[in-house]
Amino acid sequence: MRFHLVDRIHSVERWHGIEAVKHTSSSETYWSTDDLGPYMPMAIQLEVLAQSAAWLVYLSTERTRRAVLLSVGSVITRAKVRPGDEIHATAEIRSTGDTIVVSGRLRVADRVVLDVEDLMCALIDADILEDADSVRGREELLRSGERA
Repeated sequence: MRFHLVDRIHSVERWHGIEAVKHTSSSETYWSTDDLGPYMPMAIQLEVLAQSAAWLVYLSTERTRRAVLLSVGSVITRAKVRPGDEIHATAEIRSTGDTIVVSGRLRVADRVVLDVEDLMCALIDADILEDADSVRGREELLRSGERA
């Protein structure tokens, strides 16, 4: 099963960073619940950042490579994400080589909800994971400003 957690790409600076957006909705199936109601689990928040980083790698490599998560250095949860929140993800490349290391942050409005350091990814051929035409179509939607 595939699930996409990036709805829009605001900006990309090749080999440096990306700014992306995830719109949340109560109709999504991953919510956990606490005394205040539904919230997005930390693992899903981390996946939002990882998918943003994967788009950064894909676009930085001229659409030839994809990022596959190997390890995560540290994750700090700072606040809950609730249905209806708009998550702003920023990710920056820290080092490149046989692997790539990315760090990033998720924000909702003016508050930081998640900080991630040293997300290490392997680089694989882009065509291994998904059909190139399908990925390009999704890229066009994400970069057009339309909700994907």
